Amino acid sequence: MKRFTLSLICCVAVVLFVGCDVTPEKLQEETARVAPHVEKVSTAIADQDLKGDDDFLKFVALLQAGNAASAPFNPYAVPVGAGLALVTAVMGAFAKKKNDEAKKYSAKYNAHKEGVELTMKQMKGSTEPSYMREAGTFDQALYENIGKARAKNGV
Repeated sequence: MKRFTLSLICCVAVVLFVGCDVTPEKLQEETARVAPHVEKVSTAIADQDLKGDDDFLKFVALLQAGNAASAPFNPYAVPVGAGLALVTAVMGAFAKKKNDEAKKYSAKYNAHKEGVELTMKQMKGSTEPSYMREAGTFDQALYENIGKARAKNGV
């Protein structure tokens, strides 16, 4: 897939630039024409406040800042902005799902931990030395305590 994409980009570049009659004067003129726009876009990107810990969403935020700064002279700013907004929404939905799963697993872990700790306290406080040796008593108490902790935590 990467090879195909790279080949496609190279073909487009060759089609666009082969046969272009660019003189040094024309190049200088175009560079002078675009320089203020490049400065506006680069300033907007540099001033972007990056929040969060997701590098991809930070990158999309930089793209959105550059796109917004280029809107006065970029005819594709609106569709690009819509596409970036869609990417942000989709990634936000994935992040929310991931966060919800993390909360669920954290709650299960905490319930399991509470159940084990309660069982260990019960075993430690037991006066009968045979309590742990009885077949299934420890396991039964452990599973019951974990079940109670899960019910208490709503897991």
